[in-house]
Amino acid sequence: MKIAVAQISCALGDLNANLRKIRDFSSRAKDTEAGLIVFPEMADTGYSMPVIQ
Repeated sequence: MKIAVAQISCALGDLNANLRKIRDFSSRAKDTEAGLIVFPEMADTGYSMPVIQ
């Protein structure tokens, strides 16, 4: 199985921007025939607990 790892710069609290980046990286991983792509924990919200709560 080919595994892709995404290292992305998250936009703090900007869910839509982060999801666009996740979709872009997912598309790239698909193009390389990766069977699994791994994103950083909390990549959708940008690592800020006050924003999450």
